[in-house]
Amino acid sequence: MNQGQFYLFVLAFFPLMSFYAIRFFSDFPRFYDFCYVLFPILFFINLIESSSILLNGDHEIIISEAIRFISLAIYIDSINIIYLYLLASIWLILGFYLHAYLKISIQKHKDDFKKFFLLIISTINFLILSKNLFTILFFYICLIIECNFFSQKFLNFNQSKLVRFFSFSLYLESFLIFLAMILTFKLNGKLEFVENIIVPQNYNENLFGLIFVMFFFGLFLSILTPYYLFFKDIKFESINILILFLLTYCFASSFVFLKIINYIFGLKGLDLLNKKFGLLFFEIIILINMIFSAFLLNKNNSIKNSSYLILINQFSFCILTILIQLSNKFNYSFIATISFLLNFLMLYLCLANFELFFEKSPFKNYKSIFHFMPITSSLFFFTLFSIIGIAPTISMVNKYYLIKSLLKDKEIMALIIFALNILFLIYYFSKIIILFCNKEVFNLYNNNIENIKKHAKLIDFNPNLIFTILTLAIVSMMGIIFFSYLIKFLSFL
Repeated sequence: MNQGQFYLFVLAFFPLMSFYAIRFFSDFPRFYDFCYVLFPILFFINLIESSSILLNGDHEIIISEAIRFISLAIYIDSINIIYLYLLASIWLILGFYLHAYLKISIQKHKDDFKKFFLLIISTINFLILSKNLFTILFFYICLIIECNFFSQKFLNFNQSKLVRFFSFSLYLESFLIFLAMILTFKLNGKLEFVENIIVPQNYNENLFGLIFVMFFFGLFLSILTPYYLFFKDIKFESINILILFLLTYCFASSFVFLKIINYIFGLKGLDLLNKKFGLLFFEIIILINMIFSAFLLNKNNSIKNSSYLILINQFSFCILTILIQLSNKFNYSFIATISFLLNFLMLYLCLANFELFFEKSPFKNYKSIFHFMPITSSLFFFTLFSIIGIAPTISMVNKYYLIKSLLKDKEIMALIIFALNILFLIYYFSKIIILFCNKEVFNLYNNNIENIKKHAKLIDFNPNLIFTILTLAIVSMMGIIFFSYLIKFLSFL
């Protein structure tokens, strides 16, 4: 085992070893808490130290191999490095946040929640380091199984019912990926991610297009199918949405999509598909999905329901942005993913703060919440402006380059989708801000105002809870300042 393979082995198995170490230390509370915060820091430091070494050579570890191209193996490349940094950042931020959140929360099975989170992180880590499509499919199915266990353990019956339906659609996705794998092997004779797969000169255009559609729906069917129409009254806790949908689904599927585009089709192949078929088919599907979710959002009075629908709405838009940016500059597609993740991490951590306050306070209404929790509310408003693209964050730059690209290529349908998306977000978010700042309910609690403010300060002035959200906001703002350096870094990788 050379130095590169050793670093790769440590990166691959460190989160899983952390999971087992946490289980072993559960009988020693202080050491348990210390290790839970320490492990993501060590992983991040190790990733920084090993990145340059791993990118300077061909490093892989074969876990198990039956026949050629059908193996469980881990491998490192530039896309993996980018997503490993994103995963390490998410682990670090959520590790700190969950440590403080679960101490205050009345949620049961707190230790099990931490362990499930670590298990999901370790599985996504293996998914990122996958060497071929077979390995990706294996770990993708592992994530689906973990989602099922998570929902049974931490969600109520109605919520777990939705997750079971969601999981069924994920299994259907896996089947489509499996079929696409077979067709890919027939077309290219390769499943490995070791080198860019060149489009065959005499390729079948229709078969090539079919494979792309199968991979597309094999990754995004669950989010593009408006199944949530049948579960309108389900109210997820924000921290559960963050782990179940944002991390386990959106983060993982966006990685697999970029990996497949880069290695199975290549930018040349994607360009050929775009010239032959265009993006109109995908644009119409995404537009319909956004209209469905927007319609439900307008009818919905629950912030909990709304946050889930906003995630679906904006992830659909993020998929379209990635497709458009891939046709122009590959590294800009990472910016779309990064800005989406930053925005929704901030959104759900702010909502989790509000929910912590409601757990222990007699005041349980979002109306007038700004007057009780000004810090969290201000960060929440900042996040809403960032999602729209009018706050000075990386999201603003992402939308600027998207508009520039759409105008250059005269993509009329995509411009319509973009304009409708922005207009709707402005309309809906303005309603939320007015609701939060309303003084009507605040005045009703004059007799109990000091007691409510006391509960609010426990959350709003908690340094661990606020610092994590503030850090994400600062990073998002730094993205606009150092955008050119970030693009050069992504191009270098």
